[in-house]
Amino acid sequence: MTKAMLLATGVAMAGLTARCETGSLAERVKADFPEMPASGICRYAVPATGERQYLPDSYPEDGMAGAPCSIVAARDEYEPGSFVLYATKDLGKLSFAVGDLKSEKGDVIPKQELDLKVVKVWYQNGNGWYSYFQDVGKRLCPELLLNDEDLIRVDEKTEDNYARLTEKDGQEKWVYVSMDPFSTKLEEVGVPVQGLRTFQTYVNNMTVASNVANVATGNFPQGNIEFWPLNYGGNNAKKIPGATDAFDFGDAPAPNGGYTSMQVCNFQQKQMVFAFNNVNQNGNADLGIGNNTAKAPKNGNGKTPNLDWTFAGNAGDYANAELIVAGKFDNFKLDPAKMVELNLEKVFLVGKTDKTGFYKVGEEITFTLDIDWGGQPKPTKPYFIEWQRFGDDGKTDKGRHDIANGPLVIKTSLDRPGFIRILAHAKDAKGRFLTKKKAQGDGKRVFFDGGAGVEPEKLQGVPEPADFDAFWAAQKAKLNAVEFVGKVKMTPIELKDKSVKLWAVEVPCAGPTPVTGYLSMPADAKPGSLPAICSYHGYNGNPKHFQRAPGWGHKSAIYFNVNAHGYKLGQPQEYYDEFY
Repeated sequence: MTKAMLLATGVAMAGLTARCETGSLAERVKADFPEMPASGICRYAVPATGERQYLPDSYPEDGMAGAPCSIVAARDEYEPGSFVLYATKDLGKLSFAVGDLKSEKGDVIPKQELDLKVVKVWYQNGNGWYSYFQDVGKRLCPELLLNDEDLIRVDEKTEDNYARLTEKDGQEKWVYVSMDPFSTKLEEVGVPVQGLRTFQTYVNNMTVASNVANVATGNFPQGNIEFWPLNYGGNNAKKIPGATDAFDFGDAPAPNGGYTSMQVCNFQQKQMVFAFNNVNQNGNADLGIGNNTAKAPKNGNGKTPNLDWTFAGNAGDYANAELIVAGKFDNFKLDPAKMVELNLEKVFLVGKTDKTGFYKVGEEITFTLDIDWGGQPKPTKPYFIEWQRFGDDGKTDKGRHDIANGPLVIKTSLDRPGFIRILAHAKDAKGRFLTKKKAQGDGKRVFFDGGAGVEPEKLQGVPEPADFDAFWAAQKAKLNAVEFVGKVKMTPIELKDKSVKLWAVEVPCAGPTPVTGYLSMPADAKPGSLPAICSYHGYNGNPKHFQRAPGWGHKSAIYFNVNAHGYKLGQPQEYYDEFY
């Protein structure tokens, strides 16, 4: 399949303003369009690549007025096309949409294979465009490709760019920071991932702008960064001036782990500019602008807020957050051959043992695991298998394996009759689970869950307790005393899939809490036509793992999924934090 990217440029701020109404620019555009379009939009097809800049107040010398945006591409190629828009009147907010791309012969590239981007004009250091030999200061440069043009806001008075972070109440916070380069490699200036270098260093010529109170703004001779994909401690290993041995702008990376720190700091002001930690945990990541003085650590990691947001677990407090990292890289090239579009629905993590049947006590057991890409080209970027070993000997083990080194081989044994379990997941370089979109439940993740038996015929039971029968008779008596009729509460939950029904259920029970869970069944089920299935959650004590309403329902059974604690369903996170 051929894919195309359409680039729309000429937009410097939100919306199109009438930049071409005065002077020679307006006259040249008018000459190109003797009959001005009623829409107020004049279109030029321009080359998608080249050395020419298309700025809001410049005339596209190599553009073709009113011409279609043409793309020449072969199968399995990615090809760009570009057009520039100029406005003859203020138009405010514009939106763009594309249809199928058609050739003169009628061949079609469907619209779902077209990627429409806005080329954002924003401020960058002008050296990349204007001079390699001296600092010419900030200049408007058309170089940032965006889906949402408002993601970066440009202030032409102060010549600054601002990224956006929106809280759930709609309040927007932003921060902008620039500095001299600390790396020449593209992958090292973004969110840290496993396998990259650790950066705990000073940076020069740092500029900060923000709308967050108490964030020091302006130009600073030096700042410092803490970028690493590892665990870390609070001790001030680098002896950063003003830092302490608590989590702040001077920490100490560990030799392993994957918590991850992406922190830009202004040590001269004893401040964080921004912090993004624990980056692979989605809503439980740490995220903040400026110093954290209010958000206490979660999950038993202390009660005092950490200045650098470590353990805050607060990313879920925001409705959305965007982080843009940009720089100018000399001789940067993108190899389309390495841009493999991976279909995870075809990907499986497979494993086997070195023999069939059961093992003897003390005999070596060999597990071999590998990722089956389902006939797709093997990706060139790193992928990993993270695994855990459990056994009836009470011993545990775990590891992380780069599949570039071949299949994962785990050798183990058991010193008594019983079973060994190997649980493994496939992850990408950022530590994220490979997740299937079409699967349900545990099948969404690419994983392996298998084991081996060791002389299971020799397993011995334990004597029955003397009060076993009496204990359970007493429990059943308590349950029989509970009144059920008319007391069961079933609250319907709307699903996109109308072929199934889902309810939040509360059933009276002996003890301080009811039985709660989610019940689903086919919408057209007839009485007596389906089996009933009941499943139960493990007795987990983590408030982040409370039972959430599923987005799907069972289509071939009456299915009741019960949580272990009887808490109320559909409550805010604060309720579960307090419950646990």
